[in-house]
Amino acid sequence: MNQKTNLILLIIIGLLLSALITKNGRILLLTIPIISYLGAGFLTSSTKVNLRISRKVENYRVEENEHNSMLISITNLGLNIQSLDWQERIFPGIQLISGDIHQMIMLPEEQSIEFQYDFHAKRGRYDWREVHLIISDPFQLFTKEVKQPSNAVSIVFPKKVILPKLKIKPRYTLQSPGLNLSNKPGSGIDFWGIREFSTGDSLGHIHWRLSAKYPNQFFIKQFEQENMADFGILIDASKSNEPDDEKYALVDYCVEAGAAISRSLLRSGNRVSMFILGKNRTRVYPGIGKHQLHRILDTLAGCEPGDVSLPDLIKFLPLRFFSSRTTIIVISPLIQNDHSLISRLRAEGYQVLLISPNPLPSFMVQNTPSESNLHLRAMRIEREIMLWKIRRMGVNVIDWPIDKPLVNLFQAMRVVRS
Repeated sequence: MNQKTNLILLIIIGLLLSALITKNGRILLLTIPIISYLGAGFLTSSTKVNLRISRKVENYRVEENEHNSMLISITNLGLNIQSLDWQERIFPGIQLISGDIHQMIMLPEEQSIEFQYDFHAKRGRYDWREVHLIISDPFQLFTKEVKQPSNAVSIVFPKKVILPKLKIKPRYTLQSPGLNLSNKPGSGIDFWGIREFSTGDSLGHIHWRLSAKYPNQFFIKQFEQENMADFGILIDASKSNEPDDEKYALVDYCVEAGAAISRSLLRSGNRVSMFILGKNRTRVYPGIGKHQLHRILDTLAGCEPGDVSLPDLIKFLPLRFFSSRTTIIVISPLIQNDHSLISRLRAEGYQVLLISPNPLPSFMVQNTPSESNLHLRAMRIEREIMLWKIRRMGVNVIDWPIDKPLVNLFQAMRVVRS
């Protein structure tokens, strides 16, 4: 029963009490149509409900703000349902494009109905677990809530940003073929040096011009060996790195940079691992290829900022997750004005590249000259001093103003020697 039914019952009780008090039979007659109305609703209501519900998302993996569709099918395996009220729950971050998320229909026996709506969503993982229905009689007097399990998952990963080939020259490489110069002679295309010919060398690599000067000797051209490199991406997604203005969610910029760099490194044939310091300390073990990219993007889709204190971050950071020959790319806004994390990485002997999203230029443009603007200028000076200290440690720093595309920043970047 609902409020409407309770109101009708109160009216009936009130009329009965009035008839008894006044001893007036005419008042009692007024209750007959109301009771008939209530009885008709009770007789036409569905006591036993047997439904088969299925839910399907068109695309399991989509990019941010990319079109997606949801299809819900409901089949009635029981008696006729006079009124079926379906209302879909919309998660925060999902925006409806077309279709309805609220329908009220009649569903006869052995009949099916399908609902579809189109939407796009922000980065995240969306998990639908049930369908909420309200089943009642035609007069909406006797209602019954039904929550039937129906699972569907949609992973929305960051928008695709194609970076140019990263100009990073790692100090160490792996003993596997790749695209990174290894400072060792071997198979490659970049000239390395010249040495004397020995048995088994390819005749196609003979340096004929030099060999012509020495009648009794032959010389071979050597090329620089190209190997795979090992990269580790460390993303700082702590809430302390979030500015007061909610418009600038720096975690989203860190995730965007992490996805773009992972895609570029894996496309170049490198081995990539990832560690995220946020609401959940998440790790993606080293791997190569498209499957590794899918694992990284799925992990980044669910990245949420969390409360991570700086002392705990430095003390309990599992650096042994990265091998000693890993080039670590740290993505952090460094709003805390503390570079202790970078100091520990350098003290452990890692080669470090820092990419730091910088919201201050956007703040200064939108703020008028005032005391708050002076405060922002002071923050900018503190940040420049901090980045200068980090560079003094031998760390390459990329200061990324978030009002500029990340692609333009990497196009103008020179070769980074870790």
